[in-house]
Order: sequence, then C-alpha cells, then structure tokens
Amino acid sequence: MVDPCQGKVVALDKSPNSRWSVDISWFDPETQKLYLADRNNNSIRTGSLVPAVTTPTGSSVPVDAGNIDLTFGQVTQPGTTTVSHINPEYAGDLPSGYELAGANLAFEISTTATYQGPILIAFQVSVDPTTFSQLRVLHNENGTLVDRTATSPAPNPATQTIWASVPSLSPFVLATVRPAFAATVQPPVDAAGTSVFGLKRGVVPIKFTLALGGAPTCTLPAAAIKLTRTAGATTGAVNESTYSMAADSGSTFRVDSCQYIYNLNSAALGVGTYRADIVIDGSSVGSAVFQLK
Repeated sequence: MVDPCQGKVVALDKSPNSRWSVDISWFDPETQKLYLADRNNNSIRTGSLVPAVTTPTGSSVPVDAGNIDLTFGQVTQPGTTTVSHINPEYAGDLPSGYELAGANLAFEISTTATYQGPILIAFQVSVDPTTFSQLRVLHNENGTLVDRTATSPAPNPATQTIWASVPSLSPFVLATVRPAFAATVQPPVDAAGTSVFGLKRGVVPIKFTLALGGAPTCTLPAAAIKLTRTAGATTGAVNESTYSMAADSGSTFRVDSCQYIYNLNSAALGVGTYRADIVIDGSSVGSAVFQLK
C-alpha cells in the first residue's frame, strides 16, 4: 500500500515476536532510511534497511544478514528476517556500568517466521582492540536492556565477532562495560583491618589510592566517605556531622599526591569498630576497618 502523506511504499509488519508492536514501516529511497511507526511509544523510529533474508523451516537454521548472522533453534513456519540500524536511544536505557560503543551499533532485528529459541546471533564489528575487549551485547526484554553476551562461543578478537544468545527478537545495542574502580587503603590504617587508635589521638586520616580496570590511576573522580560503626555501643551508619572536621568538605574526600584523604574526628566517635567506605558514583569501591579505644 502507499503512505498518503509521503507517497512511499508502506509494508505491514505484524510479527508476533516484535516487542515494539510495530504496525507500519516505510522506506524512503531518497534518504535510504527506514521509518518505523512505534504504536506503543507513540513515536516514529528511524534506521537504515538491510534487505530481508529468507528464513526457511528446519533446525539450527542459519540466516546471513551481512555483518549479523543468526541461527534459529527451530523454525516451524518460513518467513523473512530483517535487520535495520536504529538510533541507540530507541534500544532502551543502558544499565549502570555500561556505555555506548558507537552510534552505529544498535539494531532492530525482526522476523515474520515462526520460530522457537534460542537464537544465536553473531555481530561482526570494527572497533579498536580495547573497545572490543569490553564489548557486550544488550537485548531489550520487556523494556529493560539485558546483557545477553554469549560465552560459548566466546568473543573472537581476531575476527571482531561477538555472539549473543536470546529467546526472542527486538532491539539490540552493543555497549562497553566501564572498567571497574578499586580503592586500596593506605597507612596509617592497615589493609588487614587490625589497626587500633586511641580516642585521644583526635584525628584518624583515611587514605586510599585508586585503580581503574586493575591499573593504578591518578585521575581521581569525586568520592565520598561513608562511615559505619560495626561494633560498639550503637552500631549502624554514623552521621557525617559526628566525624567531619573544619578542614573537611562535608563527606567528600580531598585529593592530594594521587590519593584520597579524609580526616576523621575520632574523638567524637567513641569506642568501637568502624568501617569507612569510599563511594564513587553511588557504589563502594573500597573500605577501611579500624578500632578506637
């Protein structure tokens, strides 16, 4: 049929496996873009079209869609499978700890065939080796992006191919896992958690160095301290107003000589065992345990 507004061919997509419930799509030959009417989200999504690939019946059915290959576990009714590039925003919100690997690494994959999972999908990419080592395949499932990166087969850096195993088809996005931060406590508090300080000391300096992806770094993002009394008269979180000093800036660590430093007002804390966590982006990346007597 023809879109009366655009004067272009309209194809009806009634795939029961489409999470987006896309009813109408049309291709603009002038811009070489695919337009998808997303009824559920009251919007129009755009992408680039890859020709539909015949998907026959059978077991372990391979479908070659260029740089993306699919293997259906079982196809009981033949159809066609289509892959289109989409704006990564349409794939869904990335979970915490993930970052987009590139603007052209999001896809809408759909089929008119009737199938049974799992579906093994191979994505062949062109990125630098460091990015590939951190690459993951996320699949939109009920509105949430889920990491479906396969371990068998494992990602192949030689061919830059990464696989995902999924039960159904819908938007996919390739993202990288952010390297993890890890903080290591420095003297005067020892890493074994056996340090004991007297209350009359007045100040306990809490110091940490930071590693990113296992490598030491002096690029130190903002960090906060979280203090917990684990043994003593009253256990639980300790209010910032109790342990902060005039030289402190609230609960924020200061940075000096490639390390974090926070001076705790030990005289105000009282006898007990304490754990000081260093928090970056809302997550604890290290801790220090000590006693006050």
